[in-house]
Amino acid sequence: MEGDEVVQLYITDPQTGDNPLFSLKGFKRVGLKPGESKTVSFELTPKILQSINDNGQAVQLSGDYRVYIGGSLPTKRSEELGMPKDSEAILKVK
Repeated sequence: MEGDEVVQLYITDPQTGDNPLFSLKGFKRVGLKPGESKTVSFELTPKILQSINDNGQAVQLSGDYRVYIGGSLPTKRSEELGMPKDSEAILKVK
C-alpha cells in the first residue's frame, strides 16, 4: 500500500564526556508506492558533527562517530517493537 517513511539520521559523538547517546541530525520524508524503494542520502558536514560544550560553544570532537540511518531511533527497544535495524557506519574524525 502507498505510504510515507521518515528516514532519520542519528549520530553518536565520541564518548568523551556527558554527550547524549544519540543526536537526531536530519530527517527526510519520502513517499513510497507499493513495492517501491528509494535511495535517501544525507550530507555529513562539519556543522552536523559539532557538539555543544559546557560553555555553550559549538566544538568539533575527535574520535569515532557512529552514524545511523533508518526509520526509528537506533535502539534495541525499537527493534523489539518491530522496527528494522538501522544502517550503521563509523566515521573517524581526527
